[in-house]
Amino acid sequence: MPDQVPIAPSEDNPQKILKEFGKNAEKVTMSNREVIAMAKSKLIKRPSDVDTLENEVFQVTEYAIIYNPIYKITFRNLKNKEEKTVSIDGVSAEILK
Repeated sequence: MPDQVPIAPSEDNPQKILKEFGKNAEKVTMSNREVIAMAKSKLIKRPSDVDTLENEVFQVTEYAIIYNPIYKITFRNLKNKEEKTVSIDGVSAEILK
């Protein structure tokens, strides 16, 4: 039932929290051109026997940026203070390399 779903309390000062955690946020490292080139390489499957292309049109009609949470967990060895960090995809729960 929807009324039985637990909810988190709202923050007293959300701007402070966002500012603090924004320092640790990862920045987008790909340009729009790189994103479009990657989309072309994944979407367009040319026959292997094509020698040359005379003309090609690739049109982007819709472009959306989807944010995916990535959680970082840091483990610390208490004896020697060595730290290791692992990144986890917030949607698929896969460990990222």
